[in-house]
Amino acid sequence: MRLAVLVLGLVAVGLWLGWLARGRASGKTKRIAFRATLFGAIVLLAWAGPDLLARRQIAYEVAVLLCGSIFLAYLYVVRFCPVCGLMQRNLKPSTCGRCGAALPRHGMTAMPRRTGQERRRAGRFFGRGGNGTEQN
Repeated sequence: MRLAVLVLGLVAVGLWLGWLARGRASGKTKRIAFRATLFGAIVLLAWAGPDLLARRQIAYEVAVLLCGSIFLAYLYVVRFCPVCGLMQRNLKPSTCGRCGAALPRHGMTAMPRRTGQERRRAGRFFGRGGNGTEQN
């Protein structure tokens, strides 16, 4: 019985990750679902970790530290197409391979990449004060 529950759980996780990678939904929806999945994995590790690694307290602490850093790295690296929701794990392409829409700069923002044609904002030290007003 326990093996059947484990197999069903692994199949469900596989289907969920497959939908995140290839399924069709808006990028916003999939970004939220991906963040919730990563957060759930960390919560699961924190909840079940002491039982899994009961003999090795240092192993549990290292696992939690690594999980937190991997969580932040995945939030930055994984981008979702805002139109079709395709998951991109490479920061080099600027357009979606499925629909051709512009991709965000990185996974922690929804702002598209700069094309080089728009006006650049004045820098913090050269031309703009600390409160956002222009200096003359």
